[in-house]
Amino acid sequence: MRLTQLFVNRPPLVFVFIAVVVLAGAFALATLVQQNTPNIDFPVVSVSASYPGAPPSELRDAVVRPLEDAIAGAPDLDHINTTIQQNQATISATFTLDSNQTTDLTEIQDRIQTARAAFAFGLARTERANVRSAQANILTLSVTSHSLTIAALSAIVTNNIVPALEQVPGVSNVGANGTVTPALEVTVDPQKLSAFGFTANDVVSAIQSNNVRAPGGIAYSPNRERRSTCAAIFKRRRKSRTCC
Repeated sequence: MRLTQLFVNRPPLVFVFIAVVVLAGAFALATLVQQNTPNIDFPVVSVSASYPGAPPSELRDAVVRPLEDAIAGAPDLDHINTTIQQNQATISATFTLDSNQTTDLTEIQDRIQTARAAFAFGLARTERANVRSAQANILTLSVTSHSLTIAALSAIVTNNIVPALEQVPGVSNVGANGTVTPALEVTVDPQKLSAFGFTANDVVSAIQSNNVRAPGGIAYSPNRERRSTCAAIFKRRRKSRTCC
């Protein structure tokens, strides 16, 4: 009632109040940041569990469900999302926006440590990931070749394309999916291996000792420096893939 009486007795105050509101609105409109995906940190704790040799169904019953039951009672928990693959499962626990991320991580780690005692196998590390909606993928490129092998194409993507895209201004992260890592496949004849008195561990040790990478030092020049690596690569026979 007093505020209304004040404006009735002093009409110029009405115009002053309206002018202040208009100026404040114009200032807010000029400085307001507009984004399709606002920069919001979603507190997410990711838990990875490995069970070598187990199919997805066994991994679900023996690992995922006990872990989900242990995590489900955490304070400020919003929802749980689980991805199960061969030999590995990833559980993502999403908390509310007003939760404390440090407390969330500590709470999940404590619950995982409690549930770990019931497993006869090891669980991978527990890590926290802050997911931002503004960092979603905005561009996806596909690379194909009719002449190059998958390994050669993966090397070009990893060594040339990804570093070039990372140098583009405004790009925060570049990831490559579907690439392969060169691997060495050795087929062992168990009978011949046993006849010479060797085991499979001897073959593994021979490969590891002949496939070593070590730092070779740093060469300095006036405007740059170059780091070299010494590598002893295990040479596979071209014709025969049978050892021993």
